[in-house]
Amino acid sequence: MFGGSAWRWDPVRRQYYLHHFLLSQPKLNLRENAVLAEHFATAEYWLGRGVDGFRFDAVDFMMHDPDLRVTGGWRGVRPSAREPLPDAAASLRHVHADTNRLMTGIRWFMNRFPDTTTIGELSSEPGASQRVAA
Repeated sequence: MFGGSAWRWDPVRRQYYLHHFLLSQPKLNLRENAVLAEHFATAEYWLGRGVDGFRFDAVDFMMHDPDLRVTGGWRGVRPSAREPLPDAAASLRHVHADTNRLMTGIRWFMNRFPDTTTIGELSSEPGASQRVAA
């Protein structure tokens, strides 16, 4: 979303990783129980220390096609960081039933902690809320 490839080579692990946004934000596979368990354990730690809740960024990007297929028509390459990004988010289809299941799991988890809240941020692209609802 910020230009360049969504794939980055990690020389330490000798493999590529996917990131939608910053290089320091690798895309984690939230379908894996071990990954979710770590997230929930970390959340429980912070809730136990008095945190009132969490903000979830880019909810409509939290899940991805399990086979890593391109799910939209945009295939362009941004030639320069100074040029505006093509309407990539709008052309990609973020339609994954797992998003609703993930959000339901987060709600179930947070219900264990009274007086806490969660806030989810959606893409500012037209139709983002309809994509998540679908």
